[in-house]
Amino acid sequence: MATLSAIFRYPVKSMGGESLEAAWLGPAGLPGDRGWALRPEGGGSVRGAKRYPSLMAFSARYEDAPVPGAPAPGVRLEAPDGQVRGSRDPDLAAWLSAQLGEAVALDASNPTTPFFDDAPLLLMTEASLQALEAMVPGGGEVRRFRPNLLLSGTGAGFPEEDWLGRPFQLGEAVLKVSKRCPRCIMTTLGFGGVPAEPAVLTTLRRARESCLGVYLEVLRPGRVQRHDALHWLKEEEI
Repeated sequence: MATLSAIFRYPVKSMGGESLEAAWLGPAGLPGDRGWALRPEGGGSVRGAKRYPSLMAFSARYEDAPVPGAPAPGVRLEAPDGQVRGSRDPDLAAWLSAQLGEAVALDASNPTTPFFDDAPLLLMTEASLQALEAMVPGGGEVRRFRPNLLLSGTGAGFPEEDWLGRPFQLGEAVLKVSKRCPRCIMTTLGFGGVPAEPAVLTTLRRARESCLGVYLEVLRPGRVQRHDALHWLKEEEI
């Protein structure tokens, strides 16, 4: 039986995040997920590791627990060299700019529209990571792919891609697999003990149409916790 083996939240877009024991899943995903992001100083669209690859080596932690529908709480950032700053520190923008070599500022999202790319929840299976690892040694490290929910106990291969359109219950939440997740250059970057590996993306392009993992739609909000079992639903049960 498929079970929830890990829950991840990423307070700042493209930075390392937090491993959780339990979380609330709502229409905007996990409260606080991608609640902050970097913008060029003076304005412009938010930027992630495609623009600033070294962001992947930073980590971020919330100072307080995020609340559904509320602004993201303050966040603590840790640079690869161990230096730490908070979102309320007056020198934060200057510190980030010096770290990245470009003038940037940290910006909070609207609570209903976090800074995710395509959909608010990303699910992956341990099986798909193992299958990729067999194709590209060192390529199946979960931190490359930044899922929110990770499942164990599924069949081998890439099982989540066979679940498109199917609804299921996980803990209190009812979810639906909506579409595959296309991957980008971020999956090839090296950071924090994860080696740079261009073959990750070239292999996914050749073998998986550049996709790995699936996006979810929240049909009924609710709490989930590690070790919850996945239960498939019929449309009439939703």
